[in-house]
Amino acid sequence: MEEHGILAREAVPECRADSLSMREAASMLGVSQRSVYGYIESGKLAGERSNKIIRVSAQEVATFERRAPGRVRSAPPRWRWPPEQNPLYLTTILVRVRPDGAALLDATCAEFRVQNKHRLPGTSARYIGRNLDDPDEVNIVLVWRRASMPPDEQRAGSRGPLRRFS
Repeated sequence: MEEHGILAREAVPECRADSLSMREAASMLGVSQRSVYGYIESGKLAGERSNKIIRVSAQEVATFERRAPGRVRSAPPRWRWPPEQNPLYLTTILVRVRPDGAALLDATCAEFRVQNKHRLPGTSARYIGRNLDDPDEVNIVLVWRRASMPPDEQRAGSRGPLRRFS
């Protein structure tokens, strides 16, 4: 249908000059369009619906600050404390393997790895190594952080399985 040389069109909703499409808002925020819909639905961003089109204020998108994903921490986890507040402690155990204990040592170490028994409560690192010059000498080093160190009784009890081959 033509009227005075101009094609008649369906009424298109008025778009404010300071509003953005979902695609433009997503591009500015560096997220997907689905995320922008989620921000609007949760009330973090205000969107205007006109017919089937949703527009977002350009000013609001420019000042919008995304927060990091996940839950908000009330305090940093203990393992993130600086060394001044959470010093390291070492337990070093030097043992001689009995003459008949070398095979038991190898089997025990393999068992520890498979069954995660080497993850002693409260330790941040664990090392078991043989002396190159004297293979019957074994060094066990347990590294603890003060903030996550269990009581003495629990630490002593957790070292119990290590005594099998000494």
